[in-house]
Amino acid sequence: MSLNKQLTIGIIIPIFNNEDTLNRCLNSVKMVKKNKWLNFFCVCIDDASSDKSGKIIEKYKNLKVVDLHIINKKNKGISASRNIGIKKCKNTKWIFFLDADDEVVDNFINLRKFLNKKVSQIICSHKSCELKSEVIINHLPNEAEFKTKKLVDYMQEYFKQPNKKSLFTSCWGRLYNSDIIFKESTTLFNEKMNTAEDVHFTHQILLKNPDFIYSKQIIYKNYISIIYRKSLSSTFAITHNVNHLFGFLWAVRSAKKIIKKYSNIDSLILNKMIHHCISAYLMIYYVRSTMRVNSLKDFFFLSNYFSNLISKGYFKICLKNYSISLANGNKVLFYLIKKNKKLLSYIYALYCGYKRYRFIRMGLNL
Repeated sequence: MSLNKQLTIGIIIPIFNNEDTLNRCLNSVKMVKKNKWLNFFCVCIDDASSDKSGKIIEKYKNLKVVDLHIINKKNKGISASRNIGIKKCKNTKWIFFLDADDEVVDNFINLRKFLNKKVSQIICSHKSCELKSEVIINHLPNEAEFKTKKLVDYMQEYFKQPNKKSLFTSCWGRLYNSDIIFKESTTLFNEKMNTAEDVHFTHQILLKNPDFIYSKQIIYKNYISIIYRKSLSSTFAITHNVNHLFGFLWAVRSAKKIIKKYSNIDSLILNKMIHHCISAYLMIYYVRSTMRVNSLKDFFFLSNYFSNLISKGYFKICLKNYSISLANGNKVLFYLIKKNKKLLSYIYALYCGYKRYRFIRMGLNL
């Protein structure tokens, strides 16, 4: 296929046993490719699926929806699959990552004014679909073009109140400038990471070029998959949640590099901000984990797990720098955790979790 770099968006879809959602995903690509003013180059990487995913891909390749179907002989993981797709999209102007259980939304025509900008990425809004409901997620109140100082200011504000802002961590729902990806050495996903690999990738791009655009246009529909089904053990669910916490640490670490590169902030002040941010997120994940507790055994596991987590090492240092003045809704929980009030901290965390996540609990009949 001959590609016009100025007009082509590469769509990269990593696939592994997604037969239940793949038709929906590729149908959305089919709708987008009807667009006459812009070219789309769709690459599907089948990561050694054992279901009917391969046949579905071939069906859409025959319909000219899928332009390139790559089959991994053995399972390599999502990062390796995305990297294969990146290398195949070298002749596109922009690169767009689409998960096989989500959909792309045809609002690209409304991004025309941005597509010739020399920015690293165009970050868009998206629809978040949970059970039977849809919520529009706007990362920022207004469309804006972020230059270096504005990005640094935003990240510093994030460190103060991580529950109020986003580090733009997911790699989907945005367009990456392929010129920046392939500038000097090619930026790829870290294939050794099993969580937060998209955070690491996005921030590596920002280290090359900190300028980006935020648009309120919705170009992505994200179907939130409930990982913690009743069939899974609560112990697995709780520890899996904590794995996301460690993924978050990667995000903070790479954000720190960005701030240090583009500002003159004092290292001591920056470290205190980061410690506060990590402490706040530690409490957020504690609250989320209570939603997985179904028995007294689960309760003891969770309370002991978090108690051990914060009683030593890096998290203990972070909690010392948690700022009550910046806290928003976590003052009580912080006090109970710091005083090692296991039962009371769990009860309060459960209360906070029920208020915020009760729709998930009801949807799963927990």
